[in-house]
Amino acid sequence: MTSIKLLGAAHERRALLRHLAGISWEEGQSDEIEHRPDSEDVWIVCRDSALAFDAALSKRRRKFPASNVPRAILWVPAGQSPLAFQDWWEAFSLQLEETQQDAASLLIAMVRRPQLLLWSERITSVPRTWFERLVDHPANVAVRKLPFSTAMKEELLQSDEDLAWVRTRLGHLAEAQWAMLCPSSEAITDWLETDRVDPVLEARFKRVALARAAMERQLRMLEDAELISPQRAAAKRQAGGLVERAGPVTWLRSSLLWHGARLKSLGYIAASVAARLTQGAILMPSFHAVRGQEAVTDDTPVAFDTLVAELENGEAVDFTVEDKWVHFVIQDHHLLIRIGENSIKRFKEFQLEFRRGQDKVLTVISDRGMARLTPEHLKQLQDGRARQLVIFL
Repeated sequence: MTSIKLLGAAHERRALLRHLAGISWEEGQSDEIEHRPDSEDVWIVCRDSALAFDAALSKRRRKFPASNVPRAILWVPAGQSPLAFQDWWEAFSLQLEETQQDAASLLIAMVRRPQLLLWSERITSVPRTWFERLVDHPANVAVRKLPFSTAMKEELLQSDEDLAWVRTRLGHLAEAQWAMLCPSSEAITDWLETDRVDPVLEARFKRVALARAAMERQLRMLEDAELISPQRAAAKRQAGGLVERAGPVTWLRSSLLWHGARLKSLGYIAASVAARLTQGAILMPSFHAVRGQEAVTDDTPVAFDTLVAELENGEAVDFTVEDKWVHFVIQDHHLLIRIGENSIKRFKEFQLEFRRGQDKVLTVISDRGMARLTPEHLKQLQDGRARQLVIFL
């Protein structure tokens, strides 16, 4: 039968018993450890008795080399300093500090379910590299991906209580690791918004998956708000160890202007993109030629409302920004979009993706060099409150 043994000075035991109300226990003696090699007792050893316990355990190992290691918890009362890991891990399954927020609940869990002490030892042995590769909290990691052998995982699947406890403990360790290894959001933003080189910060991004994910998340937010140039974004991705995801290459990105609470029309969408990308200096030579307005020359910017109206009247709009040519025209209530290096070198295959933040609202794939937005697409963009257009090649 398993007994709970307390080893420590009388005043330490009295303080400890505040946390063990309702649990049967016995006063332990260090010589019991030496002379009872097959004992299944669970020991709670106060910090000042750790050396005596370790010495008795060493004698038992010499006498009985094949004896089992006792299940022992090292308890550090308030006001005392914990032992360094290398000074306790061989003799104890776990060190608990009374001042830790969850120390008392962990102690009770261990006493009531001694098999958790074995899991505590296994968790302590998890390499730091596993935590560095995590991009999510251990509570959300599938059992098959936990850092244990197949037999151990099968054992966990047999007990929901053990699994919950193991995930909680892994979570505590992960949070402690991340607190040391992950830079603050302010440090990440400061690094992203300048051309400053920070070898220490960049090494953390490359080594710690969660830090890398945080950096990528903030970088995408800056890109969505058009607060970082494509050149700097690419340089930061490379410096931080981000690998571009397989798939289409971003060719152009533009935010969308909203009128009140909605996108008014397909013409409004086209004018919005044109105005954003040309910074309001959009020209419409075809409009000038058709209307024949002598007071408007080919190098005169067109007012936004005029641009929307003429697009919806069927006029075409061409503009070029940084060697990127875009052509809009509305025909039969559909907005037709063509792109290329210029009006001669047009792309046959491309993809439009409308987004709200990181969420996709609508994807349209070109057909024979042209993408088509329909009235049904407009309603989908309105309902999804799309805020950005990204064009991929």
